Amino acid sequence: MTGKGELIVFCGGAEVEREEALKMHEKGIPVYPTPERGVRALAQFFAHDERKPGAAEAHGGADDEGPRLRLMPAPAAVRLLRSYRIPAVTAAPAKGAAEAVRLARRFTRPVALKVVSPDISHKTDVGGVVLGVEPPGVKRAWEAMMATIRKKAPGARIEGATLSPMAKPGGVEVILGVARDPQYGATMLFGLGGIFAEIYKDVQLCLLPAGPGEFERMIAGIRGYPILAGARGRAPKDVAALVDVMSKLAKIAEDYPGFDQIDLNPVIVYDKGVSVVDYRILHK
Repeated sequence: MTGKGELIVFCGGAEVEREEALKMHEKGIPVYPTPERGVRALAQFFAHDERKPGAAEAHGGADDEGPRLRLMPAPAAVRLLRSYRIPAVTAAPAKGAAEAVRLARRFTRPVALKVVSPDISHKTDVGGVVLGVEPPGVKRAWEAMMATIRKKAPGARIEGATLSPMAKPGGVEVILGVARDPQYGATMLFGLGGIFAEIYKDVQLCLLPAGPGEFERMIAGIRGYPILAGARGRAPKDVAALVDVMSKLAKIAEDYPGFDQIDLNPVIVYDKGVSVVDYRILHK
């Protein structure tokens, strides 16, 4: 091994493969049972460039190699996910601070403010997310958030923000995503979620279509699986509900071939049930 990043294809038989694959997973090395699946998964790492947030983060835009991608508005994304019985948190749109104050009073919990912009996908990176805001503080939080965004992404078009009730505590954050490659098709990603998902990189990949058994293996394959299984006397989380969401997400990817990327991050897994807190759908 070179130390520069490895991908392993292991064909040693079921029992040996399980034992050796676990050791490699502990080192952060992905393992695949066949050469075809390994190559296809590897292709996904080169299919999409990471882009830094900035003045014109119009995803898929101004690219001579493919069509411009559009970010689906959060309310539309919620309607789509709920139509597949995926429990997505409400995203109420507001054009200005006064409207946001009125909307915040409708919720029984503190709210999350999230900027709405076709040029900003990773909202946290530019200060476009403010959490745990009580109704009396919404106006001040709105103004401070917008001021920060103007500094960090000065050219971005701002259409307002959405308000969502804060999720109840006690769950484990995971990430679910689907990326589509013109040659290899759709691939699902699963791992520990939240804002540190890209840092920990504790993920598993799966080519679609796939079924519940494959999704269960993905969940059990991450290094953080004991957190979901109930480590150190804690109650196990509702893995069955998580598998159900993964199955429905795979169905969306099948039904909508024009969807290039679907990111659900975080998905909060509770002792009973799950909640999709944030969502990002890029389509042609």
